[in-house]
Amino acid sequence: MTADGLLRVVTRTYRPDVAGITAELHRHGWAEANAGNFSIRLADPPRFTGRIINLPGHFAGLARQVILMKRAGARMRDIARRPESGVCLLKIGPDGTKGQILPPDAIPTSELPSHLASHELLIRQRPEQNALLHTHPTELIALTDAVRSPARLLELLAGAHAESQTVMRRTGIVGRFNPGTTRLAQATARALLQHDVVIWPGHGVIAAGHDLRSALDLIEILNKLATIALLRLRI
Repeated sequence: MTADGLLRVVTRTYRPDVAGITAELHRHGWAEANAGNFSIRLADPPRFTGRIINLPGHFAGLARQVILMKRAGARMRDIARRPESGVCLLKIGPDGTKGQILPPDAIPTSELPSHLASHELLIRQRPEQNALLHTHPTELIALTDAVRSPARLLELLAGAHAESQTVMRRTGIVGRFNPGTTRLAQATARALLQHDVVIWPGHGVIAAGHDLRSALDLIEILNKLATIALLRLRI
């Protein structure tokens, strides 16, 4: 089977989730241009040979795992219409330092370090959560810039709605790190030890779930809390 054929077969299984969620992100306005990314560990990984790449670290806990993820530069609005056009497959090598990418010309998401570090944590702690979603919720980002104290930020979110506690117990926050860096990846993985959704101040949020839809649920609720908190700050 050709690389394009294999990618179409694999993507078909996840098409409703991928197409639906990328369309929602575009509709919300949280996926400007090529912003945002996602990844899914495959339960029934296919066999393939792809271009060998060096991974941004040592991920022994992901050895031989296959991950479906967004390609760098792909637009969510385009993926919503034709999912296979903006995704790639990454097979982690046996020692966790190299991988094979398919299609061979694909470049994985710029947030690859965070996705790999987070999946390595999840496969050890909560293996049922095999999906990660990162996006740029407008009001949440605005609130992280208006309120620089992490403790105060979490307090405002927790007090925004009578039913906020369920989500806030699952919400963590990291420091301000440059996008795509190992420091951001390590901090995110540490936060995911106890949480399902992690705020990246001034940048966005990343959420884990058993699929992309459950991850988006957390992000939508969190951004609603941020919207309410911003409105209260203006009164």
